[in-house]
Amino acid sequence: MRTSVAFLFVTIFLFSSFPVTAAAGQQYVYVGNAGNTSISEFAVNSDGNLKTLGRVISPICGTPTYLSTAGRVLLAAGNYTPTCNSGELGGALIYLYPILSSGTLGAVSQAFENDVGDAVLDKTGRLAFTSAASFNPHAFQVSINGWNVSKNNLKTPLPGSPYAFFFNSQTGDGYLPYALQVATKDDYLYGVFSGYSGYNETQAGLLGVMTLLPDGGVGTFVAKPAVGCKGSGVTGVSGPLLVLANLKSGTATYQPCLSGTKNVVGVSIINSSTGIVTKTYNAFEPPSGMSVAPIAVDPSGRWLVASNGKGKIDILAINQANGSLTEPPRHIFSVGASSVAFNHTNKFLYAAQTSKNRVAVYAFNPETGSITLPALGTQLSGPSPTVVVVAQP
Repeated sequence: MRTSVAFLFVTIFLFSSFPVTAAAGQQYVYVGNAGNTSISEFAVNSDGNLKTLGRVISPICGTPTYLSTAGRVLLAAGNYTPTCNSGELGGALIYLYPILSSGTLGAVSQAFENDVGDAVLDKTGRLAFTSAASFNPHAFQVSINGWNVSKNNLKTPLPGSPYAFFFNSQTGDGYLPYALQVATKDDYLYGVFSGYSGYNETQAGLLGVMTLLPDGGVGTFVAKPAVGCKGSGVTGVSGPLLVLANLKSGTATYQPCLSGTKNVVGVSIINSSTGIVTKTYNAFEPPSGMSVAPIAVDPSGRWLVASNGKGKIDILAINQANGSLTEPPRHIFSVGASSVAFNHTNKFLYAAQTSKNRVAVYAFNPETGSITLPALGTQLSGPSPTVVVVAQP
């Protein structure tokens, strides 16, 4: 049986070095549609609006619940649909598409995994990682899988993959991995874990940092996973998520926490040279009182977007010195989406509008952290779009 909460929406893991530099070249937007397991393809025009390129259907009914893009690849993963999963307790598929020069997606490569908690790429699009955390007796797996995807396929598992050193399947002691993220310098793999003893959960929301070996394989924890959200478990509106922002003095991590019945944001600071957690703040609760979970950081690393899971986003300011958060006045926007992504020039924000079957584009001001309503334009995607990413191959 799955121990993780089914995600209602997905985090978009976007982060880059500070400061942001002007991006050049064609950009593309990809939208995962839960309603028919398809991925919609769009080209970005100079004014930020979208041109429809086409749509691909995910293989073997794998839902595109998670999308990650870097370099010339798009990594997707998600649970099997009920139609393809009748009578089973779980199951998920990981699949990868090369991004062609036209922006359309090439021939798919796929791999089976019995459960998926997250799927991420490194910044170059060379390494791919997925987390699996399941006590499904038909396909028990508590691990992190990794691939070298430099050849645009999932045929080259990384040495030692899958990695399960963090959990003893005989005693039920250790850590279950959920959210993942790769450090900007590709030195570490960050993860959100739950601690277990004798198969009983002892602590949720643990922040673990693992070394990445020269061959791309996962090493060991640099230190025992720390409490990422003081006194809180990670059960937020969309399950455990993780986004990063680069500071001048380290890396800030943001994850959902539970404060009473409210979803708030946990903030930790990591030494980017050692991977050690140096500071954990009390969970941040916006003064507006809106229940939020972090989903994206803008390319400048100055703004964090958090979603209430009901179509509203709260754009929070990131303190560049210490990573702490503040909520500027009038920074809550109704975009009709729980998943958003910034383009690489930091001028536009794209929103997957689930109930409207559309993807919308909004003008973004990186100086003020505000978006302009209404949308600059929208395009039909597919049924029930739930996740959006922006690529610049």
